[in-house]
Amino acid sequence: MLISLFAIASNYKNIQHSVAYGDEKPFQASDLSIIKVMSFNARIFDLYEYDDKKNHREDEIDFIKNEHPNIICIQEFYTSENKIEKPYNTIKRLTEEVGYKYFHFYNSSTLRKNDHWGMAIFSDFEIDESTDIDFGLHTENEACYCDVKIHDKKYRIISTHLQSVYFGKQDYKYLDNLKLADDEDVNAGKRILRKLKRGFVRRAEQAERVASIIGESPYPVILCGDFNDTPASYAYHTISEKLQDNFLVASKGIGTSYISKFPFLRIDYMLTDKKLEVMKFKTMNEKIMSDHYPIMSWIKLN
Repeated sequence: MLISLFAIASNYKNIQHSVAYGDEKPFQASDLSIIKVMSFNARIFDLYEYDDKKNHREDEIDFIKNEHPNIICIQEFYTSENKIEKPYNTIKRLTEEVGYKYFHFYNSSTLRKNDHWGMAIFSDFEIDESTDIDFGLHTENEACYCDVKIHDKKYRIISTHLQSVYFGKQDYKYLDNLKLADDEDVNAGKRILRKLKRGFVRRAEQAERVASIIGESPYPVILCGDFNDTPASYAYHTISEKLQDNFLVASKGIGTSYISKFPFLRIDYMLTDKKLEVMKFKTMNEKIMSDHYPIMSWIKLN
């Protein structure tokens, strides 16, 4: 019992960042000083129909249209200008069908001239300036930010997607049947450890880069992102050091945001300047459309 209590006590700070005891604050939907912000890893809008050939693209578009956050940061974004693939022109659909007036698309990869991958920020408010953050070679992950003008004040909206682990089917199969009984199992274990180590190192470097951008910002920051890491991680603590975690402030529970064989993973975050007031936070887990649940927060601007 004493050993267990010591283990819990030594990890108390990590538990504080993993379990929320916050409260939603009352507010009027008509209050123009409150904006609704969403972060969503859309898994390239189900381009490859991951879920047993059930295309969730229309579900995701309809969901964004119905919720219509004032600002949405989308990781793993995909759009196509191919006329044959008209439903896949995601930029056109979000501007014309959903009605966003402003957007920034960080086009990090293009194939066949018309197919584009990256991340995007869509906004009801004017985007003054935008900057892409290249994490360098040997990674498909990235970040970007936009300076958005809201009621004559500017706010820096940062979207980030930190280094993925890139587990494949063989890795998950090994984890499902963990034995370490023969050389094949040992080699599989070593492969997984290499991937984990590479991910931790790269996420640490990327987190430090994002933290420097937060520190240099002349405007209050609202950061959305898929960190691919837990609240106990170096990446989370580095990025959140000068910000408040909206989930901890205005929600309750564990806040699982990633759907996987590992339960209770919160790897998607919304962090804001401490001068801003977080009124409400919600993990949108009513329907599965991606391997991530969208997260949304109502934020009162100063």
